Formats: sequence, structure tokens, C-alpha cells
Amino acid sequence: MAITDGYASSGGDLLAQALKSLGVATVVGTRTWGGVIGCDVRYLLVDGTLVAQPKYAGWFADAGWGVANHGAEPDVEVTIAPHDWAAGRDPQLDAAVSLATEAQEQHPPAVPPAVRTDPPGPEPPPTLGQRTGEGAGAAAGPLPFACRRPHGHTGSTGRCRWRTERSAGNGGSR
Repeated sequence: MAITDGYASSGGDLLAQALKSLGVATVVGTRTWGGVIGCDVRYLLVDGTLVAQPKYAGWFADAGWGVANHGAEPDVEVTIAPHDWAAGRDPQLDAAVSLATEAQEQHPPAVPPAVRTDPPGPEPPPTLGQRTGEGAGAAAGPLPFACRRPHGHTGSTGRCRWRTERSAGNGGSR
């Protein structure tokens, strides 16, 4: 749902028309202002005045150039009467919420497919710090630190040389 009114101009006009033309949203409210022709004011004359030249406009397959000087027509027209405005009611918002709720009931959101929580192999993959390979049973115990970077380790401690040197403050080496 999109809500618009006569105060929407320029990009507001174009956005409302684009949402309507592309079928992305149902536009609720009143017709937009219609000020979509952009002007360049960059040409300076000798006497110091500027020349405004119409240069930018929006064209749509279903409305053509018709948004300029007319505005975008909403799919569902709902006005805000003065007594609603004074009472703090917003019939445009109420209509948009009602239409959105109705659309959701008619077309409920898709449910994502079930996700497997068990690993595909016979054993779960090793966790960070767990030894793998021959003789790496429970007696072997976890490594002090397991590095997943491709730059290697030092000695039998299993500690990452780069990580150890970096934490010592000398920047580490790769």
C-alpha cells in the first residue's frame, strides 16, 4: 500500500505513478499535484539574470506524459474531510490498513521451506578448537586456538602465529 495526496509533487508524483504502473502497490488517497517537469537554471545572461529551461519529465507506458500538470490518480480515492482532520482521524491511513489486511488474508505470506538441522554426513563436523583426524578422540582434547586463516600455524601448540604476534603489538606477519 502507498498513501498519497495533493501535497505530493515532483518525486512524489513519479513514485505514486511508478508504484501504480508497475503494480508494486495499491495507491490510496487523492490525486497528486502534478509538478514533474524539472527545470535547469544554469544559464546566466549578460545582465545577471538566469534562464529557466524545462528539461526533465517522466513518461509511463500506461499514463504517457500525463502525470505532468495533472498528477497521479490513486487506485482507491479517499479524501480527508475537514471534520476528520480536526478530530485527528486519517481515513486514508485507515483505508490503506484495511486494504492491506484484506490482501494479506486473501494471499497469506509464503512459508519458507523446512531447514535441515542435522548435518548431511554420518558425524557432525568438528567445532572450533576440536582436533580431527586419526586418534583425535575425546582423549586428545581441544586445541588452545584453531585458526581458519590460510596463513598457517607454528609448532605443536596449534596457536596461530599471525594472531599471537598481532596481539603482542608488533603487527603480525603473514
